[in-house]
Amino acid sequence: MRGMGLMPGGANPTRRSRAISLAGATVVCLVGAVAYPEIGLAVGGPASLAYAAREAGDGSADKPLAPQRKRLTERADEERPDESLVLPLWGRPLTLSGEYEIKTSFDGDLRLDDAKEDDRARMRHKLELELFYPLTEAVSAFVEGKAFHERDLYREDGERREASFLERGETWIHAAGLGGSGLSLQLGRQNFKDVREWWWDTDLDSVRLHYDHERWHAELAVAEELGRVSTEEDFLDPEQEDVLRVLAHARVQVARRHRIELFALHQNDRSGTEGIGRIVDQDRRDEVDGDLTWLGLRALGRWGLGSHGKLHYWWNGALVRGEEAAIDYDDAGGGRSFVDGVSERRVSGWALDAGLTWATRWAGRPSLSLGYAVGSAGEADASVDRSFRQTGLHDNDGRFRGVDRFRYYGELLEPELSNLHIGTLSVGMPVLESSSVELAYHYYHQVRAADFLRDSRLRADPDGRRRSIGHELDLIVGIEEWERVRLELVGAAFRAGAAFDDERGELAFRTVAKVEFLF
Repeated sequence: MRGMGLMPGGANPTRRSRAISLAGATVVCLVGAVAYPEIGLAVGGPASLAYAAREAGDGSADKPLAPQRKRLTERADEERPDESLVLPLWGRPLTLSGEYEIKTSFDGDLRLDDAKEDDRARMRHKLELELFYPLTEAVSAFVEGKAFHERDLYREDGERREASFLERGETWIHAAGLGGSGLSLQLGRQNFKDVREWWWDTDLDSVRLHYDHERWHAELAVAEELGRVSTEEDFLDPEQEDVLRVLAHARVQVARRHRIELFALHQNDRSGTEGIGRIVDQDRRDEVDGDLTWLGLRALGRWGLGSHGKLHYWWNGALVRGEEAAIDYDDAGGGRSFVDGVSERRVSGWALDAGLTWATRWAGRPSLSLGYAVGSAGEADASVDRSFRQTGLHDNDGRFRGVDRFRYYGELLEPELSNLHIGTLSVGMPVLESSSVELAYHYYHQVRAADFLRDSRLRADPDGRRRSIGHELDLIVGIEEWERVRLELVGAAFRAGAAFDDERGELAFRTVAKVEFLF
């Protein structure tokens, strides 16, 4: 909020020193690994690599000679071909991999009013380049860069936009099996992702420790953004500036097909809250400062049903506690705003998310999924805000039994789980060799009537008197018949409920077509 990022045009001395310290530690690790390779060879078996392979879900955990790159960098939605470009460097293989993505999307009537000119069609090109280098058998380095070009193909209001920019991606060094134990260290910008992305799916500048045992895995990380991520930004996002996070995750395999996971996140926002009357640039507004702690439990697994197929289940529970300051701004003209009010409240919320997927043995092998999620609500004038809010690192992206991941709370509405009941019914079917079709229905109902939805794609607000938000129907088609090409098609329609008053029954639409070329 108060300082500039680690980029030309201004710098925060404290952040600069932290960046120098992190960079220095990385250089020391790199130099040590190159100059003294026996250190890496002596640290023991790469236990955390095996865990990463299990999380990737591609079978590489069963291949003891699988490349370190595949084990450490690939996830369910970041797979790479088995054969990538490999260049010899100092007697070791430098691997170049990545993907090129073309995505087109259309959003129609997100304001739930045909008379409002808000239809928009966009195209995005994204290129990801990745370099992976094993300094020793247990010490590896990874660098990722991203390039984007986005433009409007159509805007109903006539104001088309176009932009090109670069982003820094994952950039880390990983040392496995420290001291011959199951302890591993990862330093740099790295990805945090859980299987349902209910807790987190993001890259963070951080230091992380992993520990692996035969049936359990644990990790602890400290993270704080050290500088802006994109060349499109002139400074670090005010919502991320001076926010220190401590993340913890543990996974226990309690039986062959059942596991329990524990999650914890503490967020300390040290940016400071502006006083009433303070004038700031509109793009530097920081509307919420919070010192919050999330704690949660997850259970995942499946039961065999013999000739009737398999029954998969998931259950998530979370609590959030802490203090939060909400800042209200008003227009001061000239692209600036002034602080009109500040409200401070304690936060105490909870959420549940659970479901079942029946993978049948019927003709065509269809799968039936039923899900329910609820995030607590609070009274508007209470001294304690009992509304749940997710971590801000989440993505709510997963899959049932199909090949493609999708927004399981709705591709169009895409709500944050806060003051909301969400019921989901889905039918999926595998097609061809490695493709699938999924049809998902969602029903939304507020826990307590409120005149807003937290972090929704919709651009219309409920009236605050009724609770029925509406219904959504999504069609997701994933085609992955080739090693280096993946296709995704999405169609979504939302029908407004009684909470939108005069717009009740109005429709909004979204379509997405995406093709990825992997290398």
